[in-house]
Amino acid sequence: MEEAAALVASVRSGDEAAFAVVISRARSPPGRLPSLQALIPKVIAAAKNALALSIGDHFWVTIVAGVLGLACCLMLRDRPLTSTAELRSGAASTRPVQAISSEPA
Repeated sequence: MEEAAALVASVRSGDEAAFAVVISRARSPPGRLPSLQALIPKVIAAAKNALALSIGDHFWVTIVAGVLGLACCLMLRDRPLTSTAELRSGAASTRPVQAISSEPA
C-alpha cells in the first residue's frame, strides 16, 4: 500500500519514471487477470439475453393489446347508417330526437 502511495506521489510530482511504472502495471499481460477476462463473455451473453427477453416481452404485450382491441370491437353495437335515399325522402327527419336541456331534472 505504501508503494502505491509513493508511486502516486511521484506521478503527481512529475516523475516520468514513476509514470512509466504505473503505465506498465496498467498494461498487464492477458494471463495476469484471468478472472476479469472470463467475465467479459458472461457480460456480453447477459446483455444479449436481456435484449432478447425485452423484445419478446414487447411482442407479448402487443399481442395482448391486439386481442383486447379485437374483443372491444366485437362488443360494439351495430347501428344502421342513414342512406341518401332516406335523407332525400325526409324519412330520417321523422326519427325522434332527444332534446338537450340545461335545466336539471
